[in-house]
Amino acid sequence: MPATKRKSGWAAWFAKTGGKRPKYRRLSAKSRLTLRRLHLNRKFGMTLEQYDAMLCSQNGVCAICHMPETQRGTAGNVLRLHVDHDHVTGTVRGLVCRDCNIVIGIARDDASRLESAAAYLRRHGSTPKPKPQPLPEPTA
Repeated sequence: MPATKRKSGWAAWFAKTGGKRPKYRRLSAKSRLTLRRLHLNRKFGMTLEQYDAMLCSQNGVCAICHMPETQRGTAGNVLRLHVDHDHVTGTVRGLVCRDCNIVIGIARDDASRLESAAAYLRRHGSTPKPKPQPLPEPTA
């Protein structure tokens, strides 16, 4: 009798799920905290306590726009401030909101590019936008 080939890996997953991935996986609070500690340590060489101290020294707001984070994740929770770091040296500069982190990334950490963009907006009569208000907490 010929041996039947069993599906494994990607083929088995696809056959079982039809290629549909879950939106997100619920982890216990302890597991989320452990993963967060590992991420901060591996990527930035900092502890959760150092992150919290930096957040406290910034009064819980973005180092650039001085506003609290308002973006929400897939589970509806307000996102944490991002750790901004120099991509060449790895030095942590501060904590920034998602929008400011994106602006810095698009400018490729080039201050002169950002200064030129600000001057361009001033030359062309850009009016300052009102500061966004933090989003209310979701009701259960």
